[in-house]
Amino acid sequence: MNSYSGNFQAFNTSKKLKILIAITAAISLLSVLFTPLFQKYLELPGPQYWLSLSGHGLLDFMLWQPLSYIFIQKAPLGIDLNFIIHLAFNTYLLWVLGSSISSEIGETAFFKFYLTLSILTGCLVSLCIVGFGLGGSLASNTSSLIGLLIIWSMLYPEMEVLLFLTFPVKVKYLASIWLGASLLINLSSGNLIHVLAYSFASLGAYGFGVLSLNLDSPFNSFHPVDRLVRKLSNLSAPSGQYTSPHHSNEPKIVSLEPQLEEEKELDDIFIDRMLAKISKEGKGALSWEERTRLRRISKKSPKNFDI
Repeated sequence: MNSYSGNFQAFNTSKKLKILIAITAAISLLSVLFTPLFQKYLELPGPQYWLSLSGHGLLDFMLWQPLSYIFIQKAPLGIDLNFIIHLAFNTYLLWVLGSSISSEIGETAFFKFYLTLSILTGCLVSLCIVGFGLGGSLASNTSSLIGLLIIWSMLYPEMEVLLFLTFPVKVKYLASIWLGASLLINLSSGNLIHVLAYSFASLGAYGFGVLSLNLDSPFNSFHPVDRLVRKLSNLSAPSGQYTSPHHSNEPKIVSLEPQLEEEKELDDIFIDRMLAKISKEGKGALSWEERTRLRRISKKSPKNFDI
C-alpha cells in the first residue's frame, strides 16, 4: 500500500482553499459579533444558535446545521482570548493540513473529502442528538480537522514535526496523542456530542484513507485491520490467478499471462501520456490516482518516477 516516510515537499495553497479558510474565519467572527446584537435589539437567538448543531435547532427544522457547524467557533463569552486562540489554531491547521493533503490527492478530492466528512459527521451526530436526547451543541471544525490529521498521518507516518516548537514527534504519534487527548477531555467533562463527533470523523477519515486512497494505517499492528476492511468492502483481489465467477463445484483457474502482457502495454501508453502531461503542466497537475498508478508501475519496472 502507499505511505510516505520522508518530509513532504513544499506545497502551494490553492485559491479555493484560501477562500474556504477566509469564509470559515469570517463567519466565525461575524457570528460572534452579531449574536449579542440580535439577542439585545431583535430578541432573536442569533447566528451562533442558527449555525451551531444542536437538538433545539434540529427540532426547529434548521436542516443546514449538519454542515454549517464547521464554519463557526463557539464563543459564549464573546471575542475573548480563548476564542482568538482557538480560531487562529484551527485556521492554521486547516491551512497546513489542507494544503499538504490537497497537493497529494488533488484539490477536487480534498474538498469532496472535507465536506463529505463534515456532513457525514454532522448527520450521524444529529441522529444521536435526536435519538438519545443529548444536550449541548457542536460548533467547530475540530472534528473535520481531526479527520484531516488522520489522513495526514497515513500519508506521512514517519515525518517529524516540532511539538510546541521544541519537541520532535512523529506525525503518527501526534495524531494519536491529539485524538486521545480530545476524546479523554470531552469524555471526562461529559461532552458526549464532541466525543461522538471526533469518533465519527476519525472512523470516516480512516475508511477514506484505506478504501479510497489505498493507504495503510500509520501503525503496523493495524495493518491486519486494513486488510480486513478492504476484504469486507470487496476491494481486495487475488494475485497470480483468476477464479471464474460462474458457479461450479471446482473453481476454474485461468492463466493471467495474456492479461499481464496487455496490462504492460497499457502501462506504457499511460506512462507516455503522464510524461507528456508533466512536461506541459508540471507534476502538480497529476491526480492522486495518476500518482498512485505511476508509483505502482515504477515498482514493477526498472524505470524510476520521482512523483
